[in-house]
This record gives sequence, C-alpha cells and structure tokens, in this order.
Amino acid sequence: MSAKWSTEALFATAASATLCAALAAFLLGRVIPLGGGSGASQTSSFDATVRAATRT
Repeated sequence: MSAKWSTEALFATAASATLCAALAAFLLGRVIPLGGGSGASQTSSFDATVRAATRT
C-alpha cells in the first residue's frame, strides 16, 4: 500500500462517508422513531412553564 492519496481524494472520501452516515441516521430515525409508542411521552421545551421557586 505505497500509493499516496491526494488531498482532493482524501477530502472527497471523508465527505462522502459523512454524507452516508447522515443519510443513514436520517433514515433510521424515520424507521425507528425515538418517541416510542409505549405511552412514555416527553414534553418538549416549548411546552415548559416557568414557576417561582418555593422555600421549604
């Protein structure tokens, strides 16, 4: 393995690997949603309310 990689080839390989990983993560997220259907719902931060701290 004495062949040297050019900068362009190395960049193109890294970019295509990154794109492939991002595509796989997106597709897996569509197939296996991370909310689950088991009734365990988590509210988003948009639904959060602010309450005053109370001393006990």
